[in-house]
Amino acid sequence: METHLNEDGSEIPCKVPFSIVTPHHCKIEDADEEMKDSGDENDVSIPEEEVKLLKGHSKEVYVCAWNNKKDILASGSADTTARIWRVRSDPSKKGATPTTVLPHQNPATTDNEEVSVIRWDPTGNFLATGAVDGVARIWTAKGTLKHTLVQHKEPIFSLKWNKEGNFLLSGSADHTAIVWDVAAGEMKQQFAFHGAPTLDVDWKDNKTFATCSSDHSIHVGEIGTTQSIRRFDGHKNEVNTIKW
Repeated sequence: METHLNEDGSEIPCKVPFSIVTPHHCKIEDADEEMKDSGDENDVSIPEEEVKLLKGHSKEVYVCAWNNKKDILASGSADTTARIWRVRSDPSKKGATPTTVLPHQNPATTDNEEVSVIRWDPTGNFLATGAVDGVARIWTAKGTLKHTLVQHKEPIFSLKWNKEGNFLLSGSADHTAIVWDVAAGEMKQQFAFHGAPTLDVDWKDNKTFATCSSDHSIHVGEIGTTQSIRRFDGHKNEVNTIKW
């Protein structure tokens, strides 16, 4: 005979009998009633007419980011595009949401590539996108391609603008991070701090930044230096994200 027991040895009142031939799925007595009674009285239900559904992507949408200077939203998808949505302030107004499609075609192979990360610059005038082919791109807020940044050899996992907006920092599965000169549209410096994919990056100021990796470490770097100026170890597994 089998039964469910709590840690103190008392029996759990399961309604479903055990069977030796079928999997057991437990159903606790009065659980439904308890769930009904456990709702927060402050829960808010948003009326359907106040929700705007943005349709256009044909596959998973991996990322999205609001532009904090304009009423526009950017999204990146497995369908090999990013989109800029001009979202009306009143979601109850019907009709299609104006959108600009940003295609991501590899400049070397002409293959279309999934968009893995997007990031607006501090002015809201430019959008950076990164793709699984290792190519980063900079677009205007109207959707015009300004620069194609080619150097990474593997997918780009992270993009961050510095506070001035003149440098873009990228982290990639190729183990490196790159600082890009935005005005020139070219690489300023590449940093090989890690022995595994660089999962996230973040700026401390306009010259100093940090990177983290699946090699369990965090490095602090600075434009103009070739070696990291600080290294932090202690995590027992990959470091997925960092923030100054």
